[in-house]
Amino acid sequence: NIAFGLLQRKLPRSEVDQKVKSIAEVLGVKHLLHRKPATLSGGEQQRIALARALVTEPDVLLLDEPTAALDPPLRAEARRYLKQLHAELNFTAVHVTHSFTEAAELASKIAFMREGRILQAGTLEDILYTPASPKIAEFTGDINAYKARVVADLGGQVEVEVKDIRLRAVKAPGAQSEGILVVRPEDIIVSREKPKGLSARNTLQAQVEEVAQRGPLYLVSSKAGQIRVKAYLTKASLEELEIEPGAMVYLTFKVSSTVYR
Repeated sequence: NIAFGLLQRKLPRSEVDQKVKSIAEVLGVKHLLHRKPATLSGGEQQRIALARALVTEPDVLLLDEPTAALDPPLRAEARRYLKQLHAELNFTAVHVTHSFTEAAELASKIAFMREGRILQAGTLEDILYTPASPKIAEFTGDINAYKARVVADLGGQVEVEVKDIRLRAVKAPGAQSEGILVVRPEDIIVSREKPKGLSARNTLQAQVEEVAQRGPLYLVSSKAGQIRVKAYLTKASLEELEIEPGAMVYLTFKVSSTVYR
């Protein structure tokens, strides 16, 4: 099954066998090579289909959620292999996925689709910092995205009003008087005392509402006025600052990391 495309190209049997074993080992299906397709599970069949597509080293490849049925370790390994294969062969891939992590790791360009329409297309940085809608912003992870209104246009920057709070942000090209303000949680500094001497122009006092683990980091959700703000902390910082629900904190972030679209 994996060898089919190679055999159609009339490659020597020894080369076919070598390529099949190589791709099977990378995708963790080497132990299945003696099996018939009808005896495989859905996840195993998907891995075989991915192997069959990749083994021919195509110029253009359409991948429809190729890692969806894989266990996390195999999924990560498959992504690494796809990235390595692309670097070596420089093919074009249209990769469909519901995982933003997968898109961020693999894509040079990202397009968000909903009901058959492309809502936004651009680089990873475009999507992260200037999402075209709250729906797109939510899909990128624990992002802070707010409906905002411009109260002062300062050239390349704007002062905007988000409910009862005013913030300074970089103005994205084409931004109108009403739009979306975006701040990534990794760009927010959390402190227990009001910071002094920082160049950051945006500082909010907030009360911690929830602390949730996000892999090696912790997501700290706080409420500042009428808005909720999410920030990431390491375990060491969380313990050092004694962050827990109810604690009062200061949230600081630079204008350059705050984008108004």
